[in-house]
Amino acid sequence: MTSTATFLVQIASVPGNQVGQRKFEQTRYLHELLVNTLVNRNEQSNTKQQITAITKLVPEHEIVLRSGFSQTAQWGLEPNMFVEIHGDGNLARLISALFGEAFCQDGIGIGGRNVEGQYHSVLIVNSKWENEDERVKFVSTILQHNPNLSAQLDIDGQLAFHDYSISSDFSFKDTISLIKSLDKNYLIEEKQMKSELVDRSEYDTLLRLLESSHMRRALNILRHAHARLFSGYACCSLALPSLSKRRRQKRREQKNDKLERYNRHPVSPSHLCSLILTSNRPCMCLTDDNCFCHYTLVFTTHIAS
Repeated sequence: MTSTATFLVQIASVPGNQVGQRKFEQTRYLHELLVNTLVNRNEQSNTKQQITAITKLVPEHEIVLRSGFSQTAQWGLEPNMFVEIHGDGNLARLISALFGEAFCQDGIGIGGRNVEGQYHSVLIVNSKWENEDERVKFVSTILQHNPNLSAQLDIDGQLAFHDYSISSDFSFKDTISLIKSLDKNYLIEEKQMKSELVDRSEYDTLLRLLESSHMRRALNILRHAHARLFSGYACCSLALPSLSKRRRQKRREQKNDKLERYNRHPVSPSHLCSLILTSNRPCMCLTDDNCFCHYTLVFTTHIAS
């Protein structure tokens, strides 16, 4: 029996091939419009925020952070959201592949105690931030001195600096010294966390594990909503049939029936065939502007036997 656990899926919206092409303020605005489009509009204030397109695939999910951000040396500064999934690891990876394919992402990260990834070092930094710009500037300062770290805003409003190198001799000592040298009081905590990355190369395999109409519909809805805002992207499309096998078979049979009916009436020996078109059109009358004349057009052709 598969156990149920909680997984945190981090979903960015800027396509991998568009990184750095727009200012962060622009991509953040587009990201928020995208999330507003996807969120269930019928929800009430006392209910959890869900993405309408995936409710049938994973009923137990919730958007726990609508508009966050992350920054790395590879992908730069980009907006993201966190979706909490209640299920098993396969479901979390499937949903990650679904969003990764639809949003043209190079990879989707999954966090949680039950992920199959390895533990890595994380530095949590908190403070009484005045606004979002202050957080972004702080992250840029830290990454300038240590570009190998991956920074993100977590669901509690804290800044998390991840070291994915999994090196035994890695230390946050220099980073902590830098933070303490800044003119502000920061709460600092070191942790060990587990995470997993669903890479683009895995999307196709994972999505084919769940060949269903719900999955195809969710993929199309997500892809269409994303394309309306982040136009001009180019990513590999998943070759999924838009019609079921039964419908394709029915259409093939209907086509064959039409062809068979046509073949029942063979063309007669060589003869002339005429097509006559009759129409009433206004005449060039000299006395009555409302008169109509009768026109007959005859087209004649020769059909060979």
